[in-house]
Amino acid sequence: MNEAKELVCKHELGSALDVLRQVLEDEPYLGGHDRLEKIAGDYSLMLDFMRRGYADEQREMLFGKLLYKTFVLVTDMECMWNRRNKGLYVEALREAGSQNWSNEFVKSVLEGFVADLTMLSLEPEAVRERKSRGLYERHQLFMSRLFSALWTSLSWSEADEAFYCRLLLSPTIDANDSLLILSALTIACLNHFDRWKLRLFAEVWQQAANEVLRQRALVGWALVLPSVDFHVVPGLSEMVHDFLSDEPTRKALLELQIQIFYCMNAERDQQEIQRDIMPTLMKNKNFNVTRFGITEKEDDPMQDILHPEAADKAMEELEQSIQRMMEMQKAGSDIYFGGFSQMKRFPFFSPMVNWFVPFYAEHPGLSLVREKLNGSRFMQILLTKGPFCDSDKYSFALALSDIFDRMPAHLRELFNSEEAMGMNVAGDEVRSPAYIRRMYLQDLYRFFKVFPRCRDLANPFARQWMNADYKESHAFFFMSGLLDVDVLHPYKIELGQFLLKKGRWEELNLLLYSFVSAVPETADYFLLTAYSDLHEGLYTSACHSFRKVLEMEPNHMQALKGLARACLMDENYQEAEEVYAALLSHHPQRRGWALNRCIALLKLERIDEAVELLYRLDFEYPDDDDVKRILAWGLLWQGRQETARKLYEALLAGKPTAEDFLNAGYCCWMQGEVERAVTLFQGYTATSSHPLAFEFSKDAALLKRRHLSDTEIQLMCDLVRGF
Repeated sequence: MNEAKELVCKHELGSALDVLRQVLEDEPYLGGHDRLEKIAGDYSLMLDFMRRGYADEQREMLFGKLLYKTFVLVTDMECMWNRRNKGLYVEALREAGSQNWSNEFVKSVLEGFVADLTMLSLEPEAVRERKSRGLYERHQLFMSRLFSALWTSLSWSEADEAFYCRLLLSPTIDANDSLLILSALTIACLNHFDRWKLRLFAEVWQQAANEVLRQRALVGWALVLPSVDFHVVPGLSEMVHDFLSDEPTRKALLELQIQIFYCMNAERDQQEIQRDIMPTLMKNKNFNVTRFGITEKEDDPMQDILHPEAADKAMEELEQSIQRMMEMQKAGSDIYFGGFSQMKRFPFFSPMVNWFVPFYAEHPGLSLVREKLNGSRFMQILLTKGPFCDSDKYSFALALSDIFDRMPAHLRELFNSEEAMGMNVAGDEVRSPAYIRRMYLQDLYRFFKVFPRCRDLANPFARQWMNADYKESHAFFFMSGLLDVDVLHPYKIELGQFLLKKGRWEELNLLLYSFVSAVPETADYFLLTAYSDLHEGLYTSACHSFRKVLEMEPNHMQALKGLARACLMDENYQEAEEVYAALLSHHPQRRGWALNRCIALLKLERIDEAVELLYRLDFEYPDDDDVKRILAWGLLWQGRQETARKLYEALLAGKPTAEDFLNAGYCCWMQGEVERAVTLFQGYTATSSHPLAFEFSKDAALLKRRHLSDTEIQLMCDLVRGF
């Protein structure tokens, strides 16, 4: 099927139809024979008209329709193949069964559930409890089957999209049902692109009053957006352009893209927590963390006498660790992934649907939890204040039910208070769009990372963009060719600045490559390309981009610093010296700039000028080994080997670099102490990956200045390697 889809996208319709005929001969269970023959018949008529020389003003339009029909057919055949050959699809299809999934039936059941709940409130409490349990069990079973039917569904019609759009926006169905349906459609469209499902996400985002529903629709829209513009899908570019016409939408997409990067950093964040934060928390077990702050437990009173400063220091360390975790969480990090990803082995998480069901206390899978926590406010607090995504809330509740009976009474009482949740989330934050998106992304990420059978599904968080072929980079949706439009360029630049700040060079490079239709002629764009080229070692190109920035903004400090560095790396020492001199005229205290200027002066063989500046720096910074290294190098060029040697000997007595051994060897060699020079050069070869002969060739001008011939250089190489 992949071959057929590629042929369709290249507009090679006849070849695509031939491939599909062969596929159906080999695997007739895929269906679509009648659709294929209808398309092939229409295409034959079109070819016959052309053969007879008839002019047809509708030819382009009709050909486009046939391409799209073939594209949809291929997509449906892919889905049919999955239904037959992939275990998760087979199980879902079995669960969905042969039930009537007509639009009217689905609508009547969903609306009937809300009506039944309303009527239930009129019943006596004892009756209400019994009937409520049965009602929720039946409804959860129905929603599980509907979820399976939707995520394995074939391509929609416009009427299907219109129906489900009205249904999701209707106040007559339960909000949790709407959210679950959106998740099912996201999974469906991730695996088999459908323009009508994409339009559904857009319309729900634009029209829904429920903020949680809106944000889930936005996440769905972004994740299922194709990375390339399927020209065979009519109206796709126009649909995307219309979606991006709203400035708040563009801003929300930028925020979402950044949140996805934070979400995908969960494992690295967990390593940081385990390495830098948890040791401090474990070490400070004599403190309680409550909603009122950090309080000290009763401990040995002699500790205050023997170590009066220890308690204050421990308190400060603990506060800093907790503050660091809170800052990570506020920035968007998934600080709970490491713990809760290990708590998904409950039978509750065996059905795929339960990874996406919004948390609600009446879920049939929580019946045992409700019984054990009878009378406790825990479930309500977890729902409204818990700083966890929905699947983690289920994990928390299920884990608690396993140990609740064995807990001391005072701890069981704790679960009636908000302290049980640890770092609670304020109501305003819980309702914020950023928080809603983050929680949903964490639900999705846990599913694709932890659910053992999701290998049968396209994983939107897989880092395909790191490969040469990154056509399906769903998570990095800003790379999509459909988003290469002028109105989004400023937001792509802002995303680039975020990636630069975080050191995500691969993503930054790919983002810059995504500017295809038009490169924004702005200082911010050229600054990003300059830093990217500088990191990639493309120093000449980096210099060009930094100069473009300075043409637009002559006093741009970042561009000046970058240009100086790029020129130095590009061995354009004349310009590097001039730019560093200009920088130092504004900030003479910058030691690093002064050192780099001295390096440029030495490379330009303006030795005396450089040494004079280096002596001044050595006086101002007597403990700076880098100043001493460059000064010693300048002295070598001046022919003052004895003075340079003293500096290198001091460096070798401290924390020497490979270059310290090399340059100290030069001093001894130039002074005629060949045996000592050989020993130092051997120290260099033991600590450096570069061959000694390569370094000699780089420093040929210095060696020639000190009258060391090519023959002596070759003899020294053999002496060092122990010939």
